[in-house]
Amino acid sequence: GGELVDFETTTIRMMGRDYFILDADNATNIKLTLLDSANTATVAEGETVTVTVGGKSFDVSLSFISTSEVVLTANGQDTNSLKEGETYKLDDGTYVGIKDILARDVAGTVSQVEFSIGSGKLELTNGQSVKLNDITINEMTARITRGSQTKENLDFIRLNWITDDREFVT
Repeated sequence: GGELVDFETTTIRMMGRDYFILDADNATNIKLTLLDSANTATVAEGETVTVTVGGKSFDVSLSFISTSEVVLTANGQDTNSLKEGETYKLDDGTYVGIKDILARDVAGTVSQVEFSIGSGKLELTNGQSVKLNDITINEMTARITRGSQTKENLDFIRLNWITDDREFVT
């Protein structure tokens, strides 16, 4: 159970695109949260960092931070309160994901958060419908198979697309 930390913060190539693995949960059904074209940065209290994704720049600062939640401001827009592994969709369709909250727990230290910004989000949960940019695609399911040696290995990820109509892939 728990997190598949060896997969988190890595990149996987699927369907001709690189996806950044923001979150990997090893529950009854493995769940992967992937960001397309993601870039990562760390922002500390009182500072602003600039992150570029797909040719667009985002100025990001901390609006609120606790030991378990954070609110970021990206180009003037505040996110919801987010925990590690959670995402927020900005008005322009870009996703902000929280990788690590490094809250101040010692006097004199500065709180920080590591985050990613990506142009799209793909959620794959073993045996369930795929979610693309928070929209469930009922005709497509994910199959994620664990390796035979340990639960920290994945043998493959398969996307099954079932349709009643004739469809063409280009």
